[in-house]
Amino acid sequence: MNDELRAQATIVKAALHGRLRRFNLLFVQHGAVYDGLTDLILDAENSTVVRFENLRTNYDDTRVHVTGLERYALEHQAGPSLGELRSTVTELLERGIEVCLWSRAPRVAFAPVPGSSLIQDASPFFLELMSTVGNDPGSAYPAVRAGELLSDVYASALAELGVGVLASLDRALFDAQLDATTMFDILDAREIEALRGAGLVQYHEGTAYRLSTPLLFSELKAQLASTLSCQIRPQAELAAISEDLWAIERIIRRSLRSKAISDLGPKWRGSIFNQDLNERVLGRAQNDGSVAIKSVKGLRDPIEWLTLGELIDVVTSAKFANLEQPRIFWMKFKQDVVPVRNRLSHMRHFNHSDREVVRMWLSQVQRALG
Repeated sequence: MNDELRAQATIVKAALHGRLRRFNLLFVQHGAVYDGLTDLILDAENSTVVRFENLRTNYDDTRVHVTGLERYALEHQAGPSLGELRSTVTELLERGIEVCLWSRAPRVAFAPVPGSSLIQDASPFFLELMSTVGNDPGSAYPAVRAGELLSDVYASALAELGVGVLASLDRALFDAQLDATTMFDILDAREIEALRGAGLVQYHEGTAYRLSTPLLFSELKAQLASTLSCQIRPQAELAAISEDLWAIERIIRRSLRSKAISDLGPKWRGSIFNQDLNERVLGRAQNDGSVAIKSVKGLRDPIEWLTLGELIDVVTSAKFANLEQPRIFWMKFKQDVVPVRNRLSHMRHFNHSDREVVRMWLSQVQRALG
């Protein structure tokens, strides 16, 4: 078995060095699937292998492999900042030294910070799987060939992808009920790259992306469900998304209130909603402790008791005419923001793109409604 891994390492190493000579700066995502193979690849002649915190600029070799970059995908890391690492790598490149960056985390897991363009500027290199043995599809994974249990490999490989990618997989496989082929229809390029780098997806020239081991789709799906259920800590972007959603909704509610007062006069509280919505709003207020309130007219602001979906329905009603915004504005808002708001309400995990979506809409709403 070790001979097979060494032979595979020789093949991958040759391809890796060829791409390094062409691009000078590479990013290699490795992880649980490739355990047992990665060390053999890094055991290369005429190359220096160094942890990121020990990287310096005075090497005699013409090729440097920098390992441990996944630490920068975490909330905290020891050692130099990513900006400092970028400066060192730039100096190495200027001296004609080829640099290969190794990370167990995918590029999409690295938050935009000063220096993160080092990761994005590097050309990706994808490690190769092995030929299967007999009727065992899991034998394509080097870690399984090295003796690891398939369930453990899947558990570790999925965890290394980061919750954002897993949340998108959750949406594709469970919410949308897509299969091993159609799942790629709603995953974006960065997510597919992450899955490919993890060894879970392959690209076949002239065809399309597909799972590396389609016969193990049910096992992968089951492990995804188990992995997500164990993620009990909030994602790093929770605070920022929550704050922006809060501001977005408060701006819209404030604008609707101003429009209602302007159009309906002093008795706006009792005139803003239809009877059905009046009853729902009053019921919520009473259930939340306002037991002395007998009518929505007694609420300080009935608008504060609307769900986001109800709020948008009122805003886009004929009575309030989209708050003078194009109807497409609110259609796109509902399409983009309401799902993120629902994920927050139900304590579900955010997609990796949710932070950018909410930030963009906060800017749009501030510009449109003040």
